[in-house]
Amino acid sequence: MTTSNRLDPTILRSHINALRVAYPEISEDEEAWLLTLESETELHAFLTIAVRRMLETQTSEASAHTSPNSRNVSTGLSSASRQCAR
Repeated sequence: MTTSNRLDPTILRSHINALRVAYPEISEDEEAWLLTLESETELHAFLTIAVRRMLETQTSEASAHTSPNSRNVSTGLSSASRQCAR
């Protein structure tokens, strides 16, 4: 499966549904179903790519909205807040 297909939840969902139709007895056994999903689908790769992109987006947004001086100020406030809470 190509990278673009790995990120297509529609393709992944249709693959999972096809497995449920082909093996209905497995979908009732949670452990067997999870093993089947892991071995027969690209679910793990899909989730890995999705989480990586989410983290990259968060990092990009944080660095775009935060200057070096404001990072120091917010860190100082966090430290002060923690000390007050003790």
